[in-house]
Amino acid sequence: MTFLGWVIVLALIGGIALIVMKLVPLYMESFKVDSALESILEQPNLKDQSTADIYKQFVRRMNVEDVNRFDERNVRKFVTVDKKGPHVTITVEYQAKAELYDNLSLVADFKKQASTQ
Repeated sequence: MTFLGWVIVLALIGGIALIVMKLVPLYMESFKVDSALESILEQPNLKDQSTADIYKQFVRRMNVEDVNRFDERNVRKFVTVDKKGPHVTITVEYQAKAELYDNLSLVADFKKQASTQ
């Protein structure tokens, strides 16, 4: 392989590595949201709680997980709590953005939904 061939291969590997390094934190945050949803839904007295309490629990869990995207001011924009009798469904829908270079960004749309049995 020539020197120019090696440079091209290394540039491709570097570009792919950059994309992966920018996407991994977005997906780690997504896994933290999944974990928070599951832990909230495992509570035995969830059906007796108000939707405001469920929103507060979600924000608290996001603070513990160090996810700064959700706070008490904007949680209702991203999180929906649907209570129908003993069944509770929580849906989290948000968009995450990672800047690659200058004005080039990666955007990922996430929609997580979990419900009690």
